[in-house]
Amino acid sequence: MKAALLVVLLSTALPAKAQIFCSEPLLPACLQVSSTGQDAPGITRCAQDVENYASEVRQYLDCTERKRQELDRSVTDARRQIERMRTTQQRQQTEPQTR
Repeated sequence: MKAALLVVLLSTALPAKAQIFCSEPLLPACLQVSSTGQDAPGITRCAQDVENYASEVRQYLDCTERKRQELDRSVTDARRQIERMRTTQQRQQTEPQTR
């Protein structure tokens, strides 16, 4: 019974624990429309938007890497808990019944 309860707790707790919200940045609008006919100030603004986009992409990649690492840890922790459950179950099965 304890083992079943632990499995239920693991299945509900791990996904919530592992959630990190990473928002993929959007390509700057100036690159999504026709680039012909842009004046010098427009090109300068677009270049700054591209630099901001590059920074946001780096932040997004860092975030997804942290999420990957956390998910890896969650899987490792879950596997360790399953092994402890198996060990406990095996120990209980091999111990003499005292009643």
